[in-house]
Amino acid sequence: MQVFYESDFGQFLDGRIRALAEEVRGEEDSYILNVNVEEFITYLVGKYSLDIPDLNRDEVFVDTSERMIPAEQFPMTFNAYPGKSYPRQVITYHVPFSGDLGLLRYTPSTRIMWTQEMDVVGSALAFDIVVFSQDSESLKREANSVIDCLAQQLGYLRSEGEAFNGSLPEKARAAVDARRAELLKRSSLLEGLGVPLKKRHDLPKTFAVPPPGQRRPIRPQAESLSRGKLEPALDASVYLEILQTMWDLGTTMERLPSTYTGKDEETLRDHILLYLTPRFEGSATGETFNKTGKTDILLRYETSNVFISECKFWSGPKGLIEGIDQLLGYLTWRDSKACLVIFVANQDFSAVLASIRQTVPTHPQFVRHVADHGESWFEYRLALPGDPGREIWLTILAFHLPPPD
Repeated sequence: MQVFYESDFGQFLDGRIRALAEEVRGEEDSYILNVNVEEFITYLVGKYSLDIPDLNRDEVFVDTSERMIPAEQFPMTFNAYPGKSYPRQVITYHVPFSGDLGLLRYTPSTRIMWTQEMDVVGSALAFDIVVFSQDSESLKREANSVIDCLAQQLGYLRSEGEAFNGSLPEKARAAVDARRAELLKRSSLLEGLGVPLKKRHDLPKTFAVPPPGQRRPIRPQAESLSRGKLEPALDASVYLEILQTMWDLGTTMERLPSTYTGKDEETLRDHILLYLTPRFEGSATGETFNKTGKTDILLRYETSNVFISECKFWSGPKGLIEGIDQLLGYLTWRDSKACLVIFVANQDFSAVLASIRQTVPTHPQFVRHVADHGESWFEYRLALPGDPGREIWLTILAFHLPPPD
């Protein structure tokens, strides 16, 4: 490798920004409009950031060998004949680096007029010094001069590379925002025509909203790009529809004691499954194994879990915390939307609801209360245990099922 010489660093950085923009433009329109913008930007920054090399001068080491050296490399003080080679001792210096050694081939915008041919050996750059004198101090000065130039040139490269890395979040956001704005503007233009837009049926769909009456498909949504592929996740609108289905059933059961009297958690769970299964594609299964235990209601898309729900009878604040713990124990990073269904046999339903509101914020994984969608429909965000950066959508649905008088 001819260090700091083979290509222009500024042109390389410009090309990297163009590649980022091209990746954004190459994504499906529906993907860009529906993806979590912050996670997408984090992914882009991670992908296009530079792993800038760092020189580990304190760990420089040498080895030695004897090689045939051409006469043209000998000092004038030696009686060497052109075209011939002579054996000489060669000291090879190994300068360890961390980071991407490939970046050392680029010429930084600010630089010194210096370069040298070096070999990449593992995670080190290696250069040779031919021993023409037994003066160790002279050999040391020659080696230090090379390493000093290497360190100085690297400093210029690091400064430019760190400025690039620092600007990436802003550039990535600008590319994503510009693409989203373009797509929204295009959509508004089409809507303004006042005529129906015929959909093409030969394109893959990221999301599909069927006509009323059909089973609601659960489709993949881009929620984790760091893994390099789309992972199935439940769209918020489908999540809300599942919750609404469960809510409608639960409130109907409240008015009809015969539907719940004498029933245990498993039987009540089966009532809910009977309503979910014909309405959503995939599967809705009871007591399905998932991670650390069994969950009451589990919806899957292909082989991935996208919705998990537990059904519990109210047993007080301690039981509520334990129920949340149990639900979180089932979840993996893919399972971001969950529901805890609480059947309340207590006559004083209002006191139980007040206790729920007071108890959930005391949970160690509690992040925030989002909203109450009804007197006994509570929406929260909790952090996934072991991964505070991943938020869980947790809804609590409480239904009043007291014993008949």
